Amino acid sequence: MQGVIAHRKNLRAITDVSRYLAVSRELLSSNSSYLDLVIGLAALSGRRTAEIACSAFMKRVSDHTVLFSGQLKLKSRQLSSYTIPVLHNPEELINTLAKLRLAKPEFVGNSLKFHDNASKNLNYKVKKYYTGCFDGAPKPKDLRSIYAELCFALFCEKGGVRSIAKNQYFSLLLGHGENDLSTSDAYVDFYINDPNFK
Repeated sequence: MQGVIAHRKNLRAITDVSRYLAVSRELLSSNSSYLDLVIGLAALSGRRTAEIACSAFMKRVSDHTVLFSGQLKLKSRQLSSYTIPVLHNPEELINTLAKLRLAKPEFVGNSLKFHDNASKNLNYKVKKYYTGCFDGAPKPKDLRSIYAELCFALFCEKGGVRSIAKNQYFSLLLGHGENDLSTSDAYVDFYINDPNFK
C-alpha cells in the first residue's frame, strides 16, 4: 500500500502523446526484432509484454476495439475474454500478433522462457524508444499504465464530462474485475501534460 501512496504523490507527466503513439506504431512494422513487435503491441493494447509474447489472442470487434483473451495473473478469477479499446487499427494489431507467433512459437504458453530470454533487452529497448515521451526512465510496465491513462482520456472524458471513476475504469480495462479497485490503483502512475493532445 505504501508503494501506491507514493505513486499518487509522484505522478509522472506524459509530455508527447503523438510521438509515443507514432513510435509504438512504427514498431509494429519491424522485421528485425520480435521484441519491437512485443513492445509496440503492448503499448497500443495495454496488455503485459508476457501476455503479448506468450498468451494473447485478439479478435476484431469494431474500429477501436478487440476481444482479448490470454490474460496472465488471473489469481482466482475466471476471466476468459473481454473487449478492450486499442490505440491503433485492430487489424494491424491482429496481423502483427500473428507475425510474432510465427517468429517466436517457442514462447507460446511459456512466460518463464520469455522472461529469461527477453527481460534485459526488453528493458533496454523500451528505454531507448520512449525516452522523451514521458517523465522518468521508461520501463516496460509503464506501457500498461500509459495505455490506461490515454484510454481514460480518449474514451471516458466526453466533452469534459467523465462517465466513470478512473480506478473503476482501469479495473475493467486491465481485466482486474469490477470489485478489485486496489490493484488498479497501482496503474495510476501518469497524467497527460501535452498541450497538443486532443
